[in-house]
Amino acid sequence: MRTAFSGIGDAWVATMLNRIAPLDASGKPDVRRALSDADRKTVIDGLLAACDGDDGLRDGIVADPIGCRFDPGGLRCAGAKADRCLSAPQVDALSRAFAGPKDSKGRQLDSFDMLSAVVDWVEGQKPPQAIRATGRRWPGRSRPLCPYPSHAHYKGTGDVEDAASFECR
Repeated sequence: MRTAFSGIGDAWVATMLNRIAPLDASGKPDVRRALSDADRKTVIDGLLAACDGDDGLRDGIVADPIGCRFDPGGLRCAGAKADRCLSAPQVDALSRAFAGPKDSKGRQLDSFDMLSAVVDWVEGQKPPQAIRATGRRWPGRSRPLCPYPSHAHYKGTGDVEDAASFECR
């Protein structure tokens, strides 16, 4: 099941993975290469191990993605990086991704469906371009959270309170 917040999760994951992604020829992070195929399988297997049985049945379906309490720290390699574990930077990036976006003072922005975002990114291998974020402190206001090094920039038209009126540059 998809929620209105799934797009937020997609982009937030990409933003966090930008920190560990190798750079492409133009010097921009290549988020698709932040995790190998084996790493993505490790993440999905970890998610399923942590949350698949929460509905009383281990069937490959996480019925309550919002209630899933997956901790990527359990996937950290004990020694050198190997196929069935993640490096410390990968774990840190995923841990931040699962914690969700925060404002400049470290306060949590509204919740969203992070699990669906990660599953979509892993299975679709298409990283999102931005996250539509809202916060309790500014009801009715939304802004895109952009992958580093870009930032939200007003397009010059549209509602200044709506993320759709901004683009990542």
